[in-house]
Amino acid sequence: MGSRACRPPVMPRGAAPTLSCRSGFTRDPVQADLFGRAAATERLWFCVWLPNLPLEAVCRRRHGMSPAGGKSRAGPLPQAVVEERRGVHRILIADAEATKAGVTPGQAANAALALLPTLQLEERSPPKEQRARAALAAWLERFSSFVSFAGDDALLLEIAGSLRLFGGLRALRQTLSKGIRGLGFNALPAIAPTPLAATWLARSGRRACIRDENDLAPVLRRLPLDALRWPADLSEALAGMGVTT
Repeated sequence: MGSRACRPPVMPRGAAPTLSCRSGFTRDPVQADLFGRAAATERLWFCVWLPNLPLEAVCRRRHGMSPAGGKSRAGPLPQAVVEERRGVHRILIADAEATKAGVTPGQAANAALALLPTLQLEERSPPKEQRARAALAAWLERFSSFVSFAGDDALLLEIAGSLRLFGGLRALRQTLSKGIRGLGFNALPAIAPTPLAATWLARSGRRACIRDENDLAPVLRRLPLDALRWPADLSEALAGMGVTT
C-alpha cells in the first residue's frame, strides 16, 4: 500500500484521538453512516507509544574513540538529548548506558558531563521527531487503512479489519512489534477496543491486550495519573488529595 500523508489531529483536552489519514473509499454521508455503525462494534486499536523518540530521532550510535583517534574498547559512546529550559541546557532523556552512570532527566548538561565525560549530547529536534513519526506512520499503513497520531509521542492504528489478513491478533502483534524494533524504535504497545484506552495503557508501560470493552474498567482504574496526560495543576491537586490512580 502506498504511503499517504498523515497530519496530527486537533483534539479537545481529554478527547479520543481522531483519524487523520485518507482512506481508499468514498465518504459520502450514507456510506460514512453505514461504515460508522458497523465499525462501532468491531474496532480494535493498537497504540504504539515511543517514550524514547527524542533520542531515537537525533542520535546515531558512534563508536568510542581513544584520545589518539583510534577506536577504544568501550564500544558505542553514551548519548543524551538536551533541551534549553530558562537559559540552561538540561537533560531531557538519556540512553541506558548514560542512565546507568547516573545521568538523569532534568540534570544540567554541565553536571552530566562532569559525571560522564564521554557523554555525547544532542539538541532536541522536534522537526526530526515529526519526520520519524511520519515515517513510522507510513510503514504502519501496510497493516491498516486507519493510522493516526496520538499526541507527539504515540501512534494509533485500527487493526480489527486486518486480523484475518495477517493471521490473527497474536501474529499481527508480533509482526508489528518486530517491525517497529527493526526500524530503530523502542516502542511500548497496547491493544484496546477504544483509542483513548489503548493510548492510556501504552503510556502506562503496560503491554495490555484487551478485546472486550467490558474488561476495560478494572484495568484502567489501576493506571497512574501521569499516563492520562491531564493538566499538571489537575494532577497535582488530585495527588494532594491522595489520588494517584
